[in-house]
Amino acid sequence: MYYVFMETFDLQLSHILISLLLIILCAGISLFLGLKLEKKILLAVIRSTIQVAALGYILRFIFKHNVSPTFFAVFAVMLFTATWTSIKRPKKPYTGIFSVSFISIFLASAITGSYTLFLSIPQNPWYDLPQAIPLVGMILGNSLTGVSLCLDRFISDIALKKEYIEDQLAMGATRFEVIRPIISDAIGSGMTPILNAMMVSGLVSIPGMMTGQILAGNSPILASKYQIIILIMICATVFLTCVGVSYLSFFKFFEKSHRFNEKLLQEVI
Repeated sequence: MYYVFMETFDLQLSHILISLLLIILCAGISLFLGLKLEKKILLAVIRSTIQVAALGYILRFIFKHNVSPTFFAVFAVMLFTATWTSIKRPKKPYTGIFSVSFISIFLASAITGSYTLFLSIPQNPWYDLPQAIPLVGMILGNSLTGVSLCLDRFISDIALKKEYIEDQLAMGATRFEVIRPIISDAIGSGMTPILNAMMVSGLVSIPGMMTGQILAGNSPILASKYQIIILIMICATVFLTCVGVSYLSFFKFFEKSHRFNEKLLQEVI
C-alpha cells in the first residue's frame, strides 16, 4: 500500500483556515498593487468553498441510495447545470442555444459515459455511485468548457464574417462550403484546453484523476492507467460535443435554401 499516512490523517477546519491565509495574502497584494482582483479572488474562494463543502454532504447522502434511479437523477441535474453554464459564457447567445447545447452535451456524454462505465472502466453494478458519478462529472465538466469556447468562436465568426459569407453564397457557394472553415475554427477553439492539457500531462503536472488515486493509496502504475483512460474519454467527449454544437448551430443559422436565418443573425450582430 502506498502513502498509508494519507488514509489516517484527518483534515480539520483549522487546516482549511491555514490554507486561507495564502488567499488573504494574495488579496492583500492585489489591493496594494491596485490590481482590483481582491474581490473576485475572495468571492471565488468563498463560493467554491461553500459549493464543495455542500457537495461533500450531498454526495454522502446520495451514496447511501446506490440504485440506478439515483444515478439518472444526479446525471440529469449535472446535465442541466452543465448546459446552463455553457450557454452563459458566449457573449452573444441566440434563440435556441440551450437546446443546441443540451442535445450536444447529452449525446456526447451518453456515448462516452456509457463506453466508460461498461467497457473502459467497467463497474459492478454499472451505476455504482461512488465510482460512476465522479467519472461522469469529469466528462461533463470538460464538455461544458469545450461547448462554451466553441459556441463563442462560432457566433463571433458568423457575426464578423457576415458580408464575406453572403458574398460567397451569392457567388454560388453552398452553405456547407461557406461554413466549413468557421466550424473547423470553432471546434479547434473548443478542443484547445483539453489538447493542451494532454500535451503536458505527466510532464508539467500530475493530472487530477491520477493525483486522487495516489492520495487514496493506490499504486502509481494503476493510477496512471485510470488517468490515461479518463483523458481519452474526455478528449472524445469534448470533440463530439463541439462537433454537435457546431453543426446544430449551423443548421439554426442557415436555411435549406442556403440563405442566412436573418432573425437569428440579427441577434448576434
